[in-house]
Amino acid sequence: MKLEQKIPPLVLLAICALCMFLTNHVFADLNLTYSFNLIGLLLFGLIGISFALAGVVAFKIHKTTVNPVNTKNVSTLVNSGIYKHTRNPMYVGMLSVLIGYLIYLANPLNFVFTAFFVLYLNKYQIIPEEQFLEKLFGSDFITYKKTVRRWL
Repeated sequence: MKLEQKIPPLVLLAICALCMFLTNHVFADLNLTYSFNLIGLLLFGLIGISFALAGVVAFKIHKTTVNPVNTKNVSTLVNSGIYKHTRNPMYVGMLSVLIGYLIYLANPLNFVFTAFFVLYLNKYQIIPEEQFLEKLFGSDFITYKKTVRRWL
């Protein structure tokens, strides 16, 4: 079974967050205590939501799909706004929220799920998306890819 673009990124985010939650309870003895748990969650959460919303708004302005699993409705190469700084602001936003949750839970084992999120997205979501965009937009996407980073 090919995993490319099978699990929507928001579902992957939810799975990783659930695994983190469970790890936090199963391995509670490893939980760290510090005073900025909630501040970290709020800070990274707000940054993440801002990135993701900026990506969605840019897609809506250019009238192209935000659904990463259904690429049939891709109509425009968006390379303005937040897309001048990252090729994947929605994924950066999701990662930022996950990092905020990691800080909040304060269990070092949860780094595994954060790393898994990035590795899985790169291999099974982003690379297939980039291959599709390269076929669809050709040299415009190749140029864009050379000038703007995948994450940050």
